[in-house]
Amino acid sequence: MTAACDSMKMTVKNVPEKHVPAFKGPYQITIFNEMGISPVLIEGAFLQERRILINRPVMTPIGKDSCFVIKFKHSAVLRPELSVLTLFINDIYVSSVRLTEDNKDNGEIVLPVPLNLLGEPGWLITVKAFHYIGAVDCGKSYKEFAWTLIEDSSYVKFTKGFVNGYPYINYFPFIKQELSLTPKTATMWLPSNPSDNVLSTAAIIAARAGQINRVPIKWNVVFGDEFNREFSQDCIIIIGDRERITRIKNLLMNLASFHQKKNLRLINTFH
Repeated sequence: MTAACDSMKMTVKNVPEKHVPAFKGPYQITIFNEMGISPVLIEGAFLQERRILINRPVMTPIGKDSCFVIKFKHSAVLRPELSVLTLFINDIYVSSVRLTEDNKDNGEIVLPVPLNLLGEPGWLITVKAFHYIGAVDCGKSYKEFAWTLIEDSSYVKFTKGFVNGYPYINYFPFIKQELSLTPKTATMWLPSNPSDNVLSTAAIIAARAGQINRVPIKWNVVFGDEFNREFSQDCIIIIGDRERITRIKNLLMNLASFHQKKNLRLINTFH
């Protein structure tokens, strides 16, 4: 069994070792565009900022050599003596690079994940670009001249290790599989006779998931207390009260976690 994980609002217990997903090799790579992340354009003179959120793979143990490889290009008119790209992970400074003639078409910077952040539920990459093009009229933005593009060919490299990532609801309804990829289908499991509140909740979750997962999701809907095993490999979201959860307790082994009093009890690595 793996060790329990305590946080401010939940406790995760009893993780069967056989359910912890393993890498097929020493490392695995996930490209930004596979995660639904489009190219990020940072434009305008002087200091500009953009952020990119990467979800941590649920339950996948990763190692200290895990990193982000950020590929970029920038305007050729930037003055290299002051133009610079600075990157942070979860507000922790990681690295910076000058924007020069040498990297204007195929720049690359490697961001090691800080050791104390390996177990975090997600990584917020903050990219700060200082675009210097010399003396300018401060009333103009100069977007056509001052820009940096973070390319969607950037990627995350997860190395094999011993830091597990436990189920979390910090960014719900992000729906991710082991390598931070979004499954193509998901299932909403509702009571036999759902109330208006339940239907509204389901609709809001589905709409919000479509916005923040950044890729199309096909939703299946199941009603009642008998689950259709045709959808057993989907991401499943159950909506209902405590009485209903009690009636389907025998099926909870199919879930990554369920609420049990004050604890979040971990059962499986179901997505």
